[in-house]
Amino acid sequence: MEKVLILGGGGGGAILANLLPEEEFEVTVVDRDEYHVFQPGNLFIAFYGDSVEKYRRPIRSLLKPHVKLIKDEVTEVNLNDRKVKLKGGKSLEYDYITIATGANLDFDAIEGNRELLESYGDFYSTLENAEKLHKTLKEMREGRFVIAIADPIYKCPPGPHKGAFLSST
Repeated sequence: MEKVLILGGGGGGAILANLLPEEEFEVTVVDRDEYHVFQPGNLFIAFYGDSVEKYRRPIRSLLKPHVKLIKDEVTEVNLNDRKVKLKGGKSLEYDYITIATGANLDFDAIEGNRELLESYGDFYSTLENAEKLHKTLKEMREGRFVIAIADPIYKCPPGPHKGAFLSST
């Protein structure tokens, strides 16, 4: 049986893992987190005050029973030897690999951005930051609310537009 290693248990990784026939493939998913977060939910937390728990599920609950899940962080991918090293010390071999880790945001790329995030939150990064933004908006009595992007390349291109529309409700 061929081994398929999927790095990332988000939407793409979970869907792929569940679509592969268990009769043909031994499927392993590696993710550093225990929970999958439905990121579009950040908008509804930030602007409507939805519960964080509404948009968070254990990754295990999204995978078929035959899919193995390892909670660990990848430290090295060796494509030539078809091996992946994990932070916990384990080494995994594979026949096929998919890297579905998603995008990582770099809040330090713009000076002062991290401080703004920590003070006011956002609807883009984490459920907790969306909660923080909701609190900020509820407490806001006057002034302007600005939605900005730092680069023309960012995850979920419709996100800023959706945020602008939802903020006016």
